[in-house]
Amino acid sequence: MAWQWIDKVYGIQRLTPVLNERKISPTRPFLENLKMAATDRSPMVRRIAGEMLIRESKNLGEEACILAKILASDRSPSVAERGKYALADLEKQG
Repeated sequence: MAWQWIDKVYGIQRLTPVLNERKISPTRPFLENLKMAATDRSPMVRRIAGEMLIRESKNLGEEACILAKILASDRSPSVAERGKYALADLEKQG
């Protein structure tokens, strides 16, 4: 969070969120990027990794189960929920 001036005359400021970008090399394989995202420090990135895991679980093979277990044991509830859903989906696929 960073302070941003609203009105300098009256001394009014507001806290605004500060978001950064990370460059991802497009030459890396999808699975490698997914592994990096699943272990990222940001819960937002891990949550997106869970969504991508659910979407692409049919194409990942056995690695999908490993990543789903990692995400299911996450401390963030939204990430853990996606990991548990991916595990249930993989069990249905057999």
